[in-house]
Amino acid sequence: MASYGRWLEYYSRTVRESRRDQRSACSPRVPFVTLAEDFKGSHNHQRKISQLGQHYAWLRRIRGDGNCFYRAAGWAWLELHVVKRCVPALPQAWNVDLHSSELAESFQTVTDCCRDGDQARLSELMLGDAECDALVVVFVRRLVAEFAVERGEDQLPTGASLRELVSCLGFQAP
Repeated sequence: MASYGRWLEYYSRTVRESRRDQRSACSPRVPFVTLAEDFKGSHNHQRKISQLGQHYAWLRRIRGDGNCFYRAAGWAWLELHVVKRCVPALPQAWNVDLHSSELAESFQTVTDCCRDGDQARLSELMLGDAECDALVVVFVRRLVAEFAVERGEDQLPTGASLRELVSCLGFQAP
């Protein structure tokens, strides 16, 4: 989909932006009921929060910087793998990319946490490691882009082509 160099460039930019932003990428786990406190004045939100609270005991607040969806999805996915004590399966074509010198250390750290079931270490990474945070954001962004293009889901709600958008961003669409 995209040249490896373009993904590395995006990764480097994401690391720099993450380091400049002094807020943590995610919060530690907080009880789910804290969400109800944030929406005291809204009966509709209170009803929905109550329904969700029947299924979830805690949540993490995610830094809202334009990458919040990718960050939330990526870290939650990794937490699931830590619980299962298994390394996430990745697209075969990414093996060379993820073992390159720039990504290798962060990738190895994250996969070690998953394999070893080390929730404490993964939490540390989530709270303050700019490189691992950028790796997660770029990984999920790349996964979503490749999935959409490979599935032929090429039409955006605006009518533009996903392939055109990807090309405008400087990436090569298949």
